[in-house]
Amino acid sequence: MAGVGIVIFLITLVTGVRIARGMPQAIEAEPWKVKGNPQASVFIVEFSDFACPYCDKIRPALEEVLKAFPNDVKLVFKHFPLSIHPPAPMAAEAAECAADQGKFWEYHDLLFDVENRKQWYPSKDLPGLFTQYAEKLQLNTATFRQCLESGAKKEIVRRNKDEGRKMFVSGTPTCLLNGRKVFTSHKPEVMKELIRKEIEKEKS
Repeated sequence: MAGVGIVIFLITLVTGVRIARGMPQAIEAEPWKVKGNPQASVFIVEFSDFACPYCDKIRPALEEVLKAFPNDVKLVFKHFPLSIHPPAPMAAEAAECAADQGKFWEYHDLLFDVENRKQWYPSKDLPGLFTQYAEKLQLNTATFRQCLESGAKKEIVRRNKDEGRKMFVSGTPTCLLNGRKVFTSHKPEVMKELIRKEIEKEKS
């Protein structure tokens, strides 16, 4: 699917805040992985791994931010499965297969559920287990499983990760704010203050 082009800048760590450097890189915002107001000028790009407990911990803060700024902020989700988490790439592919049936965010939440993660991470039958989650969401399980087992979504997961690497993302979660800053705190109040400044900048 064609997405909306968003320009993100290369980043480096300077005094606890990452800022833009070098030439801009384009990143695609796939519409099914966008939360908040799609037309918002302030955007967060989250590079995440479904097997990463820290990615799960940042979710409540991001949800709080979206609720605090319903008209001014959008969240763009990007897959960045880490090599230290062998099941993570297939989990990302499963979420993309769910997206084909309109349930990306619902599947995203199931994968991050702590009890579910304890179940799927060590599983020897990931396709079977992920299909069970699809059934919970009332997806067409035959279509879902065919999608997953065909490897049809490997390319989009690889593309997301390549986008992150081009911006020097090396761990998860990494959250870019308008391409110039990375949240170095997962506290929602800290995030909100940075976002307020970005909103004021956009409106000035």
